[in-house]
Amino acid sequence: MTTERLSVRAEIAADPADVYRALTDPAALRAWLTDEVDVSISAGRWRIGGRHVPFGDSGQQQLLAAEPGRELRFAWQLDGIDTVVEIGLTPAGEAGTQLAIGQAPVPDWGFDRASMLDFWVLAAGNLATFVEGRSLARRPDLSRPAGAAAVAELTIAAPVADVFASLTEPDRLNRWIAGGAKVEPRVGGRYDFGWGDEHGPIEIVEYDAPHRLAYSWHDEGWPDTVVRWRLAPTAEGGTQVQIRHEGFVAERPADGYQLGWLNFGLSLKGMHELGSRWRPIQWA
Repeated sequence: MTTERLSVRAEIAADPADVYRALTDPAALRAWLTDEVDVSISAGRWRIGGRHVPFGDSGQQQLLAAEPGRELRFAWQLDGIDTVVEIGLTPAGEAGTQLAIGQAPVPDWGFDRASMLDFWVLAAGNLATFVEGRSLARRPDLSRPAGAAAVAELTIAAPVADVFASLTEPDRLNRWIAGGAKVEPRVGGRYDFGWGDEHGPIEIVEYDAPHRLAYSWHDEGWPDTVVRWRLAPTAEGGTQVQIRHEGFVAERPADGYQLGWLNFGLSLKGMHELGSRWRPIQWA
């Protein structure tokens, strides 16, 4: 089963030449994307694999076009489906880049595997973090099923109290994850992203400011799950963040949330580290 096309757009605070270099230099690709890289643009090769890539043990890429500072395009066979990925770079503002990623058609695995949309949103976030010189998040191992829990870990260069406020103050939540958030900051209190009744958080089940927050999560037709946030100070005055979404069942494992939570974590990280310069990644 496939969908017609996905689209991801991101603003990166680096010029197109630097972004293109990160997309085509093997050492850079190993740092921000995946551990198995066979790339030589001059020889017409752009291939990636390994545990950080969907079907990383069998995916095949064939370079179709590469224009320095402007474009990278390649074919990618995924699970027996022939797809084409287009990555475009356009100058934006002062020494910035508008990144556009498109793929068509798009395999749809439901919750059996992480989605290609989440993969490319994560790739865009990690690419931006790398070329902007900020610390990278821990990449998930996509070669193993997530099972009953999705876990994301990252470091944010901001104090613990500030990060916790972005989990509990509606105006801050609305900037990086929610739309019409409502929070009653106590155990048993309402916790709502404003996403509607079929999907999203419901009620706070643990509240220990500014280090611990947990809330129940509802998906229509499935047992409720729990999202747990753990915040700890780093020696440099930042925050070590762990997000654990647990309680999934065998019929609907956590794989569909594994990359999603890391993507949301990167949004939270960018909002704190870039301030007014940060813009959320757009996807469809």
